[in-house]
Amino acid sequence: MSNALSGPVPGGVVRAPRLRLTANGAVIPNAIQATVTQTNEWTASRWAAHVALVDTEPMNAAWWSEQINVRIGIEVALDGQNFQTLLTGVIDQIEIERDTGLLTLSGRDLVALLIDAKTSNAYQNQTASEIATLLAQSVGLTPVVTATTQPVGQFYAYDHVRLSLGDLARSITDWDLLVYLAQQENFDVFVQGTSLYFQPVQAQSQPTFGISWARIDGVATSNVIGLQMSRSLTLAKQVTVTVKSWHSGRRYPIVSKISSQGVNAAGNQGPPQNYVFYKPNLTPAQATAYAQQKMNEITRHERVITFEMPGELTLNPRSVIGLTGTGTSFDQSYFPDQIERTISFQAGFTQSVTARNSSPVNQTVIY
Repeated sequence: MSNALSGPVPGGVVRAPRLRLTANGAVIPNAIQATVTQTNEWTASRWAAHVALVDTEPMNAAWWSEQINVRIGIEVALDGQNFQTLLTGVIDQIEIERDTGLLTLSGRDLVALLIDAKTSNAYQNQTASEIATLLAQSVGLTPVVTATTQPVGQFYAYDHVRLSLGDLARSITDWDLLVYLAQQENFDVFVQGTSLYFQPVQAQSQPTFGISWARIDGVATSNVIGLQMSRSLTLAKQVTVTVKSWHSGRRYPIVSKISSQGVNAAGNQGPPQNYVFYKPNLTPAQATAYAQQKMNEITRHERVITFEMPGELTLNPRSVIGLTGTGTSFDQSYFPDQIERTISFQAGFTQSVTARNSSPVNQTVIY
C-alpha cells in the first residue's frame, strides 16, 4: 500500500502493473516497454516505447511507415485493470527493425505543439493570461489559466524585446513566449495531459511525498532503493546575489543585493560566492524579487539526492519530497529535478528520481 504523503511502505507488496499504449485513441497491440522522463524545467517531457510488430495485424510495419500525425497515450494500471494516463504526447521518431519486428517510438509530451509553433504576433494590447488562453486553444489544449491584468506591451517596453517579437518573430516559438510571460508574472507554465496550466508559482513548503530511511539491527530499511546524498561545498558557502538595473523611465540606477548565511557565517574559511546579474528597467521591488529568484536557482543545487523505487503515479515535478531518518542534515525537503519511469515485461514498473534543494539558510536583503 502507499499514499502521496508517505510513499510506499517498506516491505513486500504484490502488484500487477500493466502497460497500455494508444495511437489516436486506438490501443497499440503488443506493447513491450515504455519510458517517460519528466523534469521541473520549462521543457517538454520525453518518452520512448518499444512494440512488437505482427504483419497480420492492422498496426503493422506498413501502417506505421505511412503515419505522419499520431497522438500517443502512455497508460499504466498498478492493479492490472484500472489504467491511468502517465503521458499524452506526440511521436517525433519512428524506427522499424524489419528483421526482428521491433518498433521503437519516441517523442515529447504536448508541450511539443507549442515548441513547434512559431509566433507571428506580439499581442501588444493583451494580457499574459489572454495570450496563454489563445495559444492553448490554437493547438487544441484546454487552458487552465489564472487571469492577469497588465498588458504585455509594458513588459516588451521594459525588456526591449519588441523587435524580436516583431520583425524577427519567426524565430520565437509560442512556448518561448509563454515562458517569457510566465517569468514576468512570476507564474508557472506547464502542460499536463491535454491541458495547459498558466498560474502563480505554488510556494509549497510542506512535503507531499515522503522518503523514510532507518538502520534496524544493522540493516538499512527504506521505502526507496539506493539512496544517495551529495552536497556541493562551494554552494554551501555564503552566496551573494547582486542585481543591477538602470530604469530608463526614472533615470536612476537600481541595485539590490541578497546574501545567504552559509557556512561562512559560522567562521569557516573561504570567500563567499558572488553572482552579479544585469536586467534593465526594474523597480526596486522587481530587482529584489529577481535577486531572490536567482538566489533560489543557484542554491537549490547545493544538496542532491537520488534514489530508485517501485513505480507509482503520485510524484510529479512540482511535488515536495521530504527525507527523514538518515540522522544527518540531509533530512529536509527537496524538489524533484528529474523523474524517470520505466515499465516493461522484464523489469516491471520502476522509477528513478533526482531531487535538489539548498540547506535551510536565512537570507537578508542588504540593499
